[in-house]
Amino acid sequence: MSITIKIADRFRIRPVTKGDCPQIMRWKQDPLIQRMALGSDSTIKYNDQLSDIERSVQATDHDYLILELLPDDIPIGYIRLDWLDSEHRCAWLRFALGSHRGHGCMRDCLSALLQKLFQGGMHRIEAEVYSFNQASRHLLERLGFQREGCKRNAQWDGQQYWNILCYGLLSSDHADYSVSTGV
Repeated sequence: MSITIKIADRFRIRPVTKGDCPQIMRWKQDPLIQRMALGSDSTIKYNDQLSDIERSVQATDHDYLILELLPDDIPIGYIRLDWLDSEHRCAWLRFALGSHRGHGCMRDCLSALLQKLFQGGMHRIEAEVYSFNQASRHLLERLGFQREGCKRNAQWDGQQYWNILCYGLLSSDHADYSVSTGV
């Protein structure tokens, strides 16, 4: 599935390209992103990231998307969807922002992406968040995701174990959320 979305004159969501590798490297070397998304023991290597992008460009089992700030096409983050079924109706969601955290960028981008996916026949989207990642927990809940479970002490951050919280969003949840929020 090739996804491109323009959100007003503010953002664009587009497929990743090999040219995005240096920026993705910078994001993934950010200590906050490493802690929130990758784990403290992650080693980020250029060739590994480039190979990941090349696989993603060819893949049919996931979408790797870049978020750009318009009008200057400045990359600000990424979203990944791993398709859990061959019909692309169930997916696992991952996302991260660089320095534009805390300004509603991811909320606006995810809201537009979810709208497109559910209008296109999506049934379910799953996400997992470390229990200490309050910003992502709050974002998912604002978007209508329901907390469905907890993997207790499942993530070691180099100092202690943390719970991984499991979230899900069904098309019916999203329809109810859209009606109640006017999205």
